[in-house]
Amino acid sequence: MMRHPLVSCVQTKINELMLYNENSQRELSTIVREKQELMVDDNLLKLEIKRLREMVNLRADDVLSLEKRKLQLQTVRSEIDMSGGL
Repeated sequence: MMRHPLVSCVQTKINELMLYNENSQRELSTIVREKQELMVDDNLLKLEIKRLREMVNLRADDVLSLEKRKLQLQTVRSEIDMSGGL
């Protein structure tokens, strides 16, 4: 028994749509995976920035402490010089 041409046309269209859907699903999976990888990379970069900021802040604190110590030593030296030495 021969199929009706309309049934054959509809079946062909269904097959095309199913193939399109499968391809779209694969593409979506790829895009979702790439997005997740980018999100991980973004979070790693944020953590690195945080670590570097903390390191810079520690160094800035060290510099400030050294500058304060330098001023203290200069003050003592000036007092010694004005008093005529030890």
